[in-house]
Amino acid sequence: MRPWLALAAAALGGAPAWAETPSPPFAGVWAGTLGTARIQVCLVGDGSAEYYYLRHKRGIRLEAPGASANANGADLIARALASGRLELEERMQGPAADGKLTGRWKLQPDDKGGLVGAWTAPDGKAQAPIQLARVTAPFKTRVSYAGGDDCHPSFYEPLRSGLRLKMADAKFEGHAYRTVETGQATALELPPGTPHAATINAHAIDWLKDQAVLAYQCEIGRGGTDEPLGSSLAPAVWSQAWLVLRDLLPDTYCGGAHGNAALSYVTWSLERGERVDTWKWIQGGGQALKVRQNAAGDEIKAPLMQLLEQLHPRNQKDDECAEVIEQMDLSAPYPTSTALVFPTTFFHAMRACSDEITLSWKQAAPFLSAQGRAAMAASTKAAPYSPR
Repeated sequence: MRPWLALAAAALGGAPAWAETPSPPFAGVWAGTLGTARIQVCLVGDGSAEYYYLRHKRGIRLEAPGASANANGADLIARALASGRLELEERMQGPAADGKLTGRWKLQPDDKGGLVGAWTAPDGKAQAPIQLARVTAPFKTRVSYAGGDDCHPSFYEPLRSGLRLKMADAKFEGHAYRTVETGQATALELPPGTPHAATINAHAIDWLKDQAVLAYQCEIGRGGTDEPLGSSLAPAVWSQAWLVLRDLLPDTYCGGAHGNAALSYVTWSLERGERVDTWKWIQGGGQALKVRQNAAGDEIKAPLMQLLEQLHPRNQKDDECAEVIEQMDLSAPYPTSTALVFPTTFFHAMRACSDEITLSWKQAAPFLSAQGRAAMAASTKAAPYSPR
């Protein structure tokens, strides 16, 4: 149920896609108290209801009684949300938890547009009042992230706004900056003398906020653990023209059959203070790598793709990666002073083959657009950039 990897893609530079379907009247995001503790609650009609305490920000699943053993268990919450009279159960998640019951909820509408009720311990010996108010206006439709996450972005706002930052001095190839760490992820803060430092630093803080949401989703997906996410946003190239940031999610278990990892690069122009779409440096953009058909209907591999496959470091005799080179995916390249570098990814079983392909500027030149030739000229300037 937890499409954390879709959010990871958004955090790495993509935008969330949205779909809309009819929403039960009491679905949505609610905030309030359980006993004296402040909580944030997401109630949706597909069985993925959940909440968290603002003091520790760890997700707790909620489901209708009997939902896990009922093929139509998701419909039980949907029907209850139509009236607002909800009976829900908290259950522990994770391989060792075995769905252990940790509490029961009963909710009903009050006369102020909220929901009120009580939490009861599994043995019935302890109770605490629940009082909730809407965070979002009633949805005319249920709004969903691509992948199935039905919690509105407002549900995650306390995670994004409650970051505790720890700073430390750092250097990259002689460039001074500071790391900014939250316990889940580490980003960077550029010194004031760096061109467009405020813009890039704002991007880094937004990235840290996205990682806080990703860490929450990963933790609830794997059923509870204190293991930090460990993601990082750090310099990979820092020149007079460009700052390339490496956006890394290390191999992390977030539920499901396999661990997950992600790597991408963001190229910033230090002259213009904006992110650069480096595919525009290639004639035809990413489409320049696509297989095409000739007049006879035969498939013709693009010359640039042929060259990149040839230059892959693992495309060697007796290397198992050579057998799957044609199945690699390539991400947008990033510049160095001597080359364009293309990150690669492979399917899970062969992800060890995901080495980067280095294409010298001389090799790249026949495939460059006008923007690409300008980027090559800017990249090959002899004088390195040094912050004032």
